[in-house]
Amino acid sequence: MKEIVRRLASDFLSTIVFLAIYLGTGQILVAAAIAVGGALAQVLFARLKKRRLNVMTYASVALVVVLGGTTLLTHDQRFVLAKPSIAHFAIGVIMLKRGWMLRYAKVVAYKCSPTKCLRIRRSVADLARVDLESLSRSTKQGSS
Repeated sequence: MKEIVRRLASDFLSTIVFLAIYLGTGQILVAAAIAVGGALAQVLFARLKKRRLNVMTYASVALVVVLGGTTLLTHDQRFVLAKPSIAHFAIGVIMLKRGWMLRYAKVVAYKCSPTKCLRIRRSVADLARVDLESLSRSTKQGSS
């Protein structure tokens, strides 16, 4: 479990830094500047230590640098605030790839039989469907 949390924290380090600074200071430009610096430092540190960063980390760093830099240049917070939407869309696209979650799974997950995994996947899909149906019902009830 610690390894999974460590990997996720590494993937989203610059985002976590941005959020912590922004919540602590309330200054979006300061948070964006520190997040951009932190993102670049993360890549530099990994290069110096000859560690491999994965695609998620590079994507997160790229979004922080581009959108954070644009926010700093234009003094318009909309750019950096668009990052979560873009990141969620990208994660959704990545989830379409077969085996995307294996990076975060323990070794025992690899030993799961295909039929058992298919049953689990169907169960999760059924839960999501039920959740969406209940959300749609509550929305209809609230609007009438």
